[in-house]
Amino acid sequence: MIVNNIRDIDFGILQEFANDVRVTDMVVSESGRVWVDCGQGLKERATRVPLNNPALLREYAVWLCAQLGKRLDDACPIADASSTSGIRIHAVLAPLVSQGAALSIRFPSINRYDLVSLSDQGMFPKELSCILSVLVKKRANIMITGSTGSGKTTLMKALLAAADCEDRIVSVEEI
Repeated sequence: MIVNNIRDIDFGILQEFANDVRVTDMVVSESGRVWVDCGQGLKERATRVPLNNPALLREYAVWLCAQLGKRLDDACPIADASSTSGIRIHAVLAPLVSQGAALSIRFPSINRYDLVSLSDQGMFPKELSCILSVLVKKRANIMITGSTGSGKTTLMKALLAAADCEDRIVSVEEI
C-alpha cells in the first residue's frame, strides 16, 4: 500500500476539511450547506465562514476552478477540473442550480490497493480477483461502471497495477 497526501489546491473556506487526509469527498449545495465524507458517508459540517450567500458561493466556485485553469462563468456554467494530484472538482452555476453554485470535490484515495486486497476488503469475491487478473493478462476489454463513490477508480487503478508496463491501454470515460 502506497500513501500519498498531496493536496495541491488552496481550498480557502474549506481548507480545514481538505487538510484532513481521511476526507474523500466534499459537497456544497446551492444553499451553501457543506457535507464532508471521511469514509463513513456524508455528514453536514459547519464552516468558519458560512457559504450561504449565493454571490460568495459563486465567487468561491469560480476561484476554485480558476486555480485549475478551468473557466466557470455565465457562458460556461459547468466545469469539471482535475489537479495534478488527482483532486476532482465539479462545479455548476445558477441558473442550472437554483442559486449561487453547487460543488462536488473528490479526493483521491491515499491508499493504493491490488486486486487481492480489494477482494479481501469485500469489493468482490476472492474468485473474481483471479478472473480479473487473467483478463488483464489476456488483454481483455474490461468495462467498469457504477455509481458515485462505488470504487470505480479504485478498481481501475488495481487493474492497471496488474497490467504489464509494456501494455498499451486505452481508457475512455464519459464526463
